[in-house]
Amino acid sequence: LRDSGFKLDWVTNTSDKNLRLGTIQGDSFYAIDQEDFLNRFDLTSGRWIWSAPVGNKVFDIHSISEVEHQNAVYVLSDSVIYVVQQNTGNRPTQDKTTGHTPPYQMKLNRLATSPAIYVDNSLVYGSSNGDTVWFAADIGFAEHQYKTGDVIYVNPTIVHGELDEEGRRKTAIISASSDGHVVAVDNGSVRKLWETKLLNSVEAPVTSIKARTADGNTRTLVLIAGTDQYLRAIDLETGYPTWKVLTQAPLTDSPTPLGNAVYQRIPNVGLAKFKADTSSIAGEQIWLKPEIKGNVITTNRKGHLIVWDDKSRQLQIIDPMLGGVVSTIELPQFNSLVTESNEEGTLYAITDEQYIVCLSPRR
Repeated sequence: LRDSGFKLDWVTNTSDKNLRLGTIQGDSFYAIDQEDFLNRFDLTSGRWIWSAPVGNKVFDIHSISEVEHQNAVYVLSDSVIYVVQQNTGNRPTQDKTTGHTPPYQMKLNRLATSPAIYVDNSLVYGSSNGDTVWFAADIGFAEHQYKTGDVIYVNPTIVHGELDEEGRRKTAIISASSDGHVVAVDNGSVRKLWETKLLNSVEAPVTSIKARTADGNTRTLVLIAGTDQYLRAIDLETGYPTWKVLTQAPLTDSPTPLGNAVYQRIPNVGLAKFKADTSSIAGEQIWLKPEIKGNVITTNRKGHLIVWDDKSRQLQIIDPMLGGVVSTIELPQFNSLVTESNEEGTLYAITDEQYIVCLSPRR
């Protein structure tokens, strides 16, 4: 680990089996075990805090969302949202002010097929009938839905635009469906801002980046990796394509924006780096390295890229300028790896032996 810029911070041994869906929320690390119990661990020490039953071992569990100001953790499954108290893991109790007791289970009238994101007191998720749904978790029903396309399997993305002359900022929820529809909807009015139809499905959440324009201003680009082999950058304000690159394979991973660059894993080809603010409609590739197999997940304190390949269970440290491999670390026991930040992030892994391991950046 010394060459990687990381150090072993803590290791927690759990008695749970088949931990999955490792999720970082606030100061906690959450995971679901094989009995569909939600487990909460302290992010700083790895200490186990509580375990709570959610799910029924039949429905798929898609996501975990902690809302600290509501003292609630929402667990989204196919047809039900489960609610437990964030501080204790117990079921919700009566609010002394209002006399209202929040429900432990909230049934969905739109079957969930994607993870949810928490935006302005709503859990926003994709459904089996192609709707993007805004579910008001504090009151227990869907406020809005917007037809996107066919089934939505990837979580929606929130993208913030630039301030306009009146000081307003466009905030969009962007969803991508299995039939290639990508729709941007204004989060406040739930009206369509723009839509684009790809040649094939989108299997990874869209991302975004702030890029400079020729006149020195900044614009927000929505980055879409499609199984039609194109990496696209679309202007959030107009919905018009800024650039797009035809790659050598269907893209199944999200683009990673860092600085003025976009990194994209191309399956069985390698990792590519593209210039974000290029003026070329065909895009501008800076390098393509076949020896780099994984996804860029964060950076270390030296600015090196941290690349994780979940198939080979290999961590690579990459020089971003030329794409050279600084070091390679084999981590054969790590079956999943997440980080809380795409720059100088701490790494949290679940191992085959059901340990949780924290690797923190060296100072």
